[in-house]
Amino acid sequence: MEYHIEPAVNQVMAKYYRRKWTGVGICAAAVIYLIYLEIYRMDYRISLVVGGFASFLLTISVFAVYLVLAAFAIFMMRYGARAISETLSEACDPYLYEACLNRLNILFYKDRLACNYALAQYYQGEFDRAWGTLQRINVYKLKGSFKLNYYILLSSLYFKRGMGGHVAELEQAYRSGIRNKREQKYFRMLCAGNNFIRAMGNRDYDASFRFLREREALNGNMCPRWQRIEYRIREAQLYAALGEKESAKLNLRYVLQNGGRIFYVREAEHLMSELASKEETEGKEPQKETE
Repeated sequence: MEYHIEPAVNQVMAKYYRRKWTGVGICAAAVIYLIYLEIYRMDYRISLVVGGFASFLLTISVFAVYLVLAAFAIFMMRYGARAISETLSEACDPYLYEACLNRLNILFYKDRLACNYALAQYYQGEFDRAWGTLQRINVYKLKGSFKLNYYILLSSLYFKRGMGGHVAELEQAYRSGIRNKREQKYFRMLCAGNNFIRAMGNRDYDASFRFLREREALNGNMCPRWQRIEYRIREAQLYAALGEKESAKLNLRYVLQNGGRIFYVREAEHLMSELASKEETEGKEPQKETE
């Protein structure tokens, strides 16, 4: 991109490291607290003074405080990671997201990091780069939302490459690895999104609406902005196909105003231009010859 992104990257990474090291500091303090009380302060004399049962309860309370501190430390470190993820999920800036990923030095979970890179590249509209990144990922090392994103991206790229007939194989591969209710829900999300694309290809617009609504419902109330943008562009495409131009434009305006730098904004501009051209053509009445 032509503009300078470094100041924004520095701001996000400063927030990330501030939260991360706060979590590390709390974790270190919790460990010191546990060692200090259990080894140096809570020796056999405690039992002599307060009794065995009271000493046991005191030990339990020490461990309970330690667990609370450790849980808060983990929360802070995860909260730090959100500073980066929100550049895509809320700010809708996949270029900033990828630039922040480039700053990370991760020793473990390389495949998860690669999956995040593929997300950034896909939502930039760099589909070939995203395809190449996904091909280098060992899917058996992915879990949870990383695994879901991998299959969603790969399915979408299969459709874009004219390989839609193989998407069912991806769905079956995901289905065979389901281990809990959360993954069952993720599988339904994957299938709803793929079925929407199939229905649109078959011009079955009633089914398309049904699958789109199902996919939205599975997200629940905690739907990040980038996914709302995707739903609105899909809905606009449906309305445009049905000839409901005003409804299509309403959704397109939402995408243009809130889509940031996700490639859906370019799709919205293109579709808006097509609708304007159609209206201009339809507005021209055939001229009658006058004698």
